[in-house]
Amino acid sequence: MSLFFNAPLPFIAGATGPIVIDPEAGLTLTSSHSTGVLTSSDFAPAQNAVFACELTWPTSWSSSQNRNIWEMGGTGTGAGIGLVSNGSTLSVLRLSAGDGANNPGTASTTADVDISTSIFTNGTTGTLAWDIRINPGRVRVWWNGVLYGTGSTSGGGELLGSRYAGPASGNYITGFSTTSSPNALNPDYNFTNSSGAASNSTLRQYQNQLVLF
Repeated sequence: MSLFFNAPLPFIAGATGPIVIDPEAGLTLTSSHSTGVLTSSDFAPAQNAVFACELTWPTSWSSSQNRNIWEMGGTGTGAGIGLVSNGSTLSVLRLSAGDGANNPGTASTTADVDISTSIFTNGTTGTLAWDIRINPGRVRVWWNGVLYGTGSTSGGGELLGSRYAGPASGNYITGFSTTSSPNALNPDYNFTNSSGAASNSTLRQYQNQLVLF
């Protein structure tokens, strides 16, 4: 099931703004990865995971060019986060894990969430974090410590094949370069644009962990 958010979540009654946390607090870093191809053996897709990086948000993009931040797996089981088309325009940041053949994925075996890009300021830098839970399947996304979206499998089932991705290699920031897409998010283009906006950090992986808050 996909949940779409235009405003920061969560809120507390009487509070003046959203709750801000450090999604990486209390976690033990497993590995860090530079921009480019990700070797599947460096990841454990049958386990829960947290990922984080610093990004400079693109100042512009084409509605026909899905922009990859991170992807793993293939058209059987796959996961990814990036800018994707939601109808006629490239308007959402989507995180998806489970079904790699459909976009959005089959609800019973896929957790995905769409977040409106209206919450991001073009050209600014911040920290993007996301976590993936295998069973019951769930994904969550934070930007600068604010939880902006949560998605879960329908009926509380586990992700497809009890994992978030298959054995295929992945990519961080760079687009998938072969003739076939690695999964349904179809991240064919780099998370960059003509102004050179791109990742400002390595990808941090926290294996067999979830955000504690």
